Amino acid sequence: MVDNYIKVLFIALCFIIALCSFWLCHSRRDWAYLAAAMGLTLVSDYFLVLTNNHTAGVFVFCFVHIIYILRVSEDREKSIAQIAAVIFVGMFVFALFIFVPMLPYVHPIIVLTMVYTVLFIRDIIAHIRYYQCKRTEALPVINRRIMLAGLLLFALCDIHVLMFNLPHYFPVSPAIGMWGRMWIWVFYAPSQLLLSMSAVRWRTGPSA
Repeated sequence: MVDNYIKVLFIALCFIIALCSFWLCHSRRDWAYLAAAMGLTLVSDYFLVLTNNHTAGVFVFCFVHIIYILRVSEDREKSIAQIAAVIFVGMFVFALFIFVPMLPYVHPIIVLTMVYTVLFIRDIIAHIRYYQCKRTEALPVINRRIMLAGLLLFALCDIHVLMFNLPHYFPVSPAIGMWGRMWIWVFYAPSQLLLSMSAVRWRTGPSA
């Protein structure tokens, strides 16, 4: 139990780092997106790690990825429309399983996880495009590299979260779950540390 508090305190530290980068950031607008995302990450980890409320945790994490998508999107109106479509489809699928008697009951966490996965994939694609872009208002390459590295480590963390949960739902070896649990925070901790520092003005110079 103590180690869970240490984990959440580490995420709180990452949030503080993100807040403190206000005085060292390239863009106040970019910083605002980062601060909001890191704040919601702390809220999500509170639910996931301390209260074991996975539904609330995944729900909040969906908004984390929405914020990260908007942070790097060139056409934010288009991104908002795409995000709204993903959410609408998720709600429609959930409503089908609730109101159609012939369909089996589906726990909300399953639909939330599907929406979360789509948003995360969209988030990574958006950051890859942002890393490769030549926009004059884009952050320097070093910042974009830190952002992308943080998200890729985040994705590796989620892959191991999936491995950890597999034995609970499928007839697979418990060793897979143990392996997943061992590596979750090995990837997650550095991912959040990198993301928390991604708004910092590391050097002056051209953005690409």
